Amino acid sequence: MSDLRRDDVQQTCALYEGVRFDALAPKPHVESYFVKANDPFRRRALWVRATIFASRRDPSAAIAEAWAIAFREDGTSVAVKTQVPFARARFSREGIDISIADVLTMTRLASAGGIETGDRKVTWDFSIGGREEALVHLPTRRMYEKKFPAQKYVSPRLDARITGKFQVHTEASDETWDIENWPALLGHNWGAGNTPLYAWAHCNAWTGSEEVVFEAVAGKPKLGPAPSPKLLSSFYVRHRGVRYDMNRVGTILGARSRLDVTGDPKTWRFSAKTDLARIEGEISCATSGFVGLYYANPTGPVTYCLNSKLATIRLSLALSGRHAFEVRSDKCAFEIGTRDPHHGVRMYV
Repeated sequence: MSDLRRDDVQQTCALYEGVRFDALAPKPHVESYFVKANDPFRRRALWVRATIFASRRDPSAAIAEAWAIAFREDGTSVAVKTQVPFARARFSREGIDISIADVLTMTRLASAGGIETGDRKVTWDFSIGGREEALVHLPTRRMYEKKFPAQKYVSPRLDARITGKFQVHTEASDETWDIENWPALLGHNWGAGNTPLYAWAHCNAWTGSEEVVFEAVAGKPKLGPAPSPKLLSSFYVRHRGVRYDMNRVGTILGARSRLDVTGDPKTWRFSAKTDLARIEGEISCATSGFVGLYYANPTGPVTYCLNSKLATIRLSLALSGRHAFEVRSDKCAFEIGTRDPHHGVRMYV
């Protein structure tokens, strides 16, 4: 378990739902709100993202960005992006209430928008329901106020459901996805820059009926002038409403985590344990299954985000003294961030 009790988790997440970027006293900053969702019956998924970027050179000239991706099983994914001066956007400090020009709106209850890039256009309009449970990734509130770790994460809607429409327009075709209760996540992260090497995963759409929600994050954050020599990983499991948070310092240091960024498929193998839970698993995705995105950094080189929402996951769980059981899915969100340009993934936007 985390040091934060269930009520504390909800309150802490609510405290950090509002935007962390201060436009009145701008500093180098990156910040992201996003919704991802999977069709429970087919291998397709959507991703919508609102971001803020403020460079070290001139943080007062911050920009707001709107992104969207339609992930398709056959590899013909469609990605779009647009950006505007931050003055043409609104990010509330009181909660999730976002608008970017006339291309995106997002709250904790709904999102709508339309983004066009070249001959590609993605439009959407959906409500966000499901459970109100939140996830706080760091074990104490103090860590959200300190400089380390440099990048912070919360998941305001860990196991959401979305309903509405998602439309994909290209020169070759027009496609409308009718969405009804797709398993989803609403996430929020921010910091002074992207971790030089990181991985993130989330899954709440499994083969079979086992009620599991899984989220994980790993990275090599900077420890002084150099990144950590070890991939530091934390894991979060919800099983039938019971939470197992593997994010205390001792658990993170004891976890085993190996990330293969250059191979094909790209894989993340891991194991971790606490007094109440033990997990072991593998996430993988073919290089051709990723959508490559350019993530700018306030300082340093660009981060290549290798983004999939259709990765394969195998997860073995031994919880609260029960015999181990295994769950599988081919609808796992899997993102890799790297500054190595030799990753082999096609870059989209």
